[in-house]
Amino acid sequence: MRIAIAAAVLAIAAVSCTKTNPSANAKQVFVPKPSAAALPPKVAFVPPADSSVSPQRLHSWLSCNGNLDSLSVRYIDSFKVADQGQRLVLQKHFADEQDKVCIRAGLRSGYEEYLWILKNRGNPKNKAMFDSLATGGY
Repeated sequence: MRIAIAAAVLAIAAVSCTKTNPSANAKQVFVPKPSAAALPPKVAFVPPADSSVSPQRLHSWLSCNGNLDSLSVRYIDSFKVADQGQRLVLQKHFADEQDKVCIRAGLRSGYEEYLWILKNRGNPKNKAMFDSLATGGY
């Protein structure tokens, strides 16, 4: 009896291993799902005249990093499609998602504001605050 059960299990396993799933070999393209929560509207970014980053902005900036990294990982294979039209659509989706991540974190001007903070972290007015939070490596 045990031998018959073991043989049946092995037969099923052998059959299932020989089947090929054509969709499994195809590259998966990430397509974002619409968000259920409404986002505040994106506002035009106007950098501060003195180029200083406020502690609140820095906190928002820090909270974006992990989500932006995850977003890049999810989209990486999507940019390898052969059709340039589809690639441009996916790049637009990616840019929109970058904005959404930043807006959700509190950067109301989206990814543009995120990049401005990144570029101004070496500013002498901002350097001490970044260094005190051990974020100098970003």
